[in-house]
Amino acid sequence: MNVFAQPIDRILCKNKICSMRNAPSFIRCHEVFVNGMRIKDSRFLVDTETDSIFVDGVQIPMQKNIYIMMNKALNVVCSKASDSHKVLYDFFPSELAKDLHSCGRLDADSTGLIFLTNNGTFSHFFESPETHLEKTYSVRLKNPVLISEQEEYIKAFKSGISVPPYKKGEAFVSKPAQLTFKIADGDIDADECTVVISEGKYRQIRRMFSVLGNEVVALKRLSIGHVELDPNLGENQWRELSGEEMELLERNL
Repeated sequence: MNVFAQPIDRILCKNKICSMRNAPSFIRCHEVFVNGMRIKDSRFLVDTETDSIFVDGVQIPMQKNIYIMMNKALNVVCSKASDSHKVLYDFFPSELAKDLHSCGRLDADSTGLIFLTNNGTFSHFFESPETHLEKTYSVRLKNPVLISEQEEYIKAFKSGISVPPYKKGEAFVSKPAQLTFKIADGDIDADECTVVISEGKYRQIRRMFSVLGNEVVALKRLSIGHVELDPNLGENQWRELSGEEMELLERNL
């Protein structure tokens, strides 16, 4: 499946041709063609970059798919509105922000790489547990871990940790994850590490370390799949993904 495509009912709705609710009957009763082929399925996927749509002989303009990377700062939330925090969309022009949504989320107390798009098909597959997309995080811990204890942490992450429920997060056993400590020459302990996970449970990394008796005091996402956070992006700055980055993501998905 082309995850960079969108369902035709959504495209018709965006162009105010019909509502999402009425799209199935509209498509059955009208001459809707994609690349010259008559379409009767309202969920038919259309690549807005390459395909053409005609409805009753009139060509429908295509909205360009947008894919953005952003360097989220501390105390910024991923929801559309908040009474207590800045939201991602405060940092975009209003005309662009109204069409965007985030792919997954980062909590207010986490920072770093997040993707935004106007393509629901892309974000659905991005967030799907079946995608197994690896994400890399930089972590700083409250309690430094002695070299003699680090192997226990590493083994626990690799084998999976049984995590109890917390607030709206259900209990789960984590999938194998990679943990690497950052040790400076001469040090006997470390409070910084890198974690690679392939799932995204509620406050997952913080809860995993909590089970091991430690506390995360800083968490920054560095990469998603093979796409790394642009080091030139300051806090809350953003840019569109490059063609090369899009190809990397397409291979990941």
